[in-house]
Amino acid sequence: MSDSEATPAGRAQLGIRDEVTGSRAAVGLVFVWVIFGAYNIDLVQAIHDGSGSNVAFYPGGGWAIARLASSIVLIAASWPLKRSIEKADGEGRRFWGWWWSGAAIIVAVHLMLTFTEGRVGGIVPTWFGLLAALAYSIGMALVLISALNADPMTLFSRRRRAERPRDWVRVHSILPAAVGTAILYFAQVVWFPDDINPGVVKENFFVAVLQFLPLVMITLGLEFNFARRGNDSRRASDTSPPLDPVRRAAPIVTMILLCLAMLLAFSTLMNDPNGGGVLASAWHEYVAFEVSVQATTIGLATVVWLLLAGSPD
Repeated sequence: MSDSEATPAGRAQLGIRDEVTGSRAAVGLVFVWVIFGAYNIDLVQAIHDGSGSNVAFYPGGGWAIARLASSIVLIAASWPLKRSIEKADGEGRRFWGWWWSGAAIIVAVHLMLTFTEGRVGGIVPTWFGLLAALAYSIGMALVLISALNADPMTLFSRRRRAERPRDWVRVHSILPAAVGTAILYFAQVVWFPDDINPGVVKENFFVAVLQFLPLVMITLGLEFNFARRGNDSRRASDTSPPLDPVRRAAPIVTMILLCLAMLLAFSTLMNDPNGGGVLASAWHEYVAFEVSVQATTIGLATVVWLLLAGSPD
């Protein structure tokens, strides 16, 4: 520590710097798993379809390895973000056991799907896909929560919540996003067609999304003051503790998803199935459907969770 950092003012400045770093890392971590983690496999398949590869995406082969590699990249990306949050918290290494357990579950699910698809010709039963989605959701939640330097067991133990209030604030804040993303995984299993073609999703679905999502945004913004949690601007005279970085990250990502879902849903109403090519139109429609499902379920989960559990403070 330098002489300037040894002074009270220097230590305060260092604390502010760590707080900003932790806040950015938390936002980045939620983006990695709630947004990129929800669509990494779709991205691999879109590249496969767009490349015109004659190699089947399922089962096995290089494309299956690419699917596994995409999740390993996300796991690796959360490693430095977790360390940044730990440094900002100043409590050393915490919950790496949970982090490794979640990462192992994610990798195991990919390996299980790859070998199973190889035995059944590429199409697994729906019940098996739903079980895999459930296991993947649990792994994702463990990696996300532990990387946010929070104890996952605070969700189930009142004693843990009393002993670790900050951990409970973080789990409480991120839970709706994790639940909404898990529901998206189930929707991908149930809905995903063997051949992606435009027009599979009815136009009325996107019309309903455009009518429903603004109501969710208004409810969160006005009734629960949810959106303001993403902005921790305080006056210099304010001596209250800063807002936890995860409480800032959750509303930021939620509102971005709601806006993105409305934009994509609106764009499908003007989409010409033959204007930009059948494949591009089909993927446009499918991604719009996925983002709409995720945004809707996260928004509803947030409303219900705030009604049932209230504020963690």
